[in-house]
Amino acid sequence: MIFALIAAALLASGSPDTQLAALQNAAAFHIYVMPDSAKLQQVTVLAKDAQGNPTDLRLVYRMSEETLNIEESAQADNGPSVQSFGPDALFVNGFPATYTRTGPYFRQEGHLTWAASGVNVKLSSLDLIDVPALVNAALSLR
Repeated sequence: MIFALIAAALLASGSPDTQLAALQNAAAFHIYVMPDSAKLQQVTVLAKDAQGNPTDLRLVYRMSEETLNIEESAQADNGPSVQSFGPDALFVNGFPATYTRTGPYFRQEGHLTWAASGVNVKLSSLDLIDVPALVNAALSLR
């Protein structure tokens, strides 16, 4: 409980890197992050559990002239997915992934979503909208 209070204080103030470090210590799931070469711009906790630990968060990274949003949420680890995938299925580090593109033709947004062990991960970007760019970004996560 006391750690949750300290983490909340760090989240309220400090740089995004400091906020992320506090979240990584408080979260019940592994938080995927980009390599140090990507600049973390924003950390937002979208939901917390009853103890105040984060269960859903958004990280916004800036890489050169591109912005990448990562949304992560805790999930119950219920074993393998029952969804079936065809021969052209996407996989991110062994986990099946889905790709969608939304928005009007002049301002589309690419989305890559997968469920890793204990966490749902969604990458989205207005700059990285094609499959190879999002998969490369996903493979950079550690």
